Amino acid sequence: RQIQGALGRGFGGVSLDPARILGQDGSEIEKAAVLALKVLESKKSVILHTALGPSDARVKASAEAVKKAGPEKLGQALGKLLKSLADRGGIRRAAVVGGDTAGFVAGELGLKTLEVAGPIEPGSPLCRAGVSGSALDGLEILFKEGQAGSDQIFEKTLSGRP
Repeated sequence: RQIQGALGRGFGGVSLDPARILGQDGSEIEKAAVLALKVLESKKSVILHTALGPSDARVKASAEAVKKAGPEKLGQALGKLLKSLADRGGIRRAAVVGGDTAGFVAGELGLKTLEVAGPIEPGSPLCRAGVSGSALDGLEILFKEGQAGSDQIFEKTLSGRP
């Protein structure tokens, strides 16, 4: 509901196939980065999503791919994608959703520090990343689990205000 709501309110979407993202050569990560950069160039905020709710066919395929590769692999792949967008697209704010997956994304980003920048919603603060010498340094990022939060959490994250 959160992703679909944000897409309906003007965010651009990039659909990710978790099974393909977990491919060994990284080409799907590059394809996703190119698509996301096109959305950003059109002056829209972008949501990269691996599912649009529990009935999305990707949920079953994702579960099977993650079981086979290991749960950390999807988070690592998505972390590489976020790094690529920070390096190439100049993004300054992001939201990472999905409990354990978000934790693995954080690990892949190589965060040295994470400082609370301000509240967005209960249990979901906007934080500032500390990664010296990286385009990720100073990135404001919200980590949250699944469907926690209001339907407008992505808009609130974008504005940086509750």
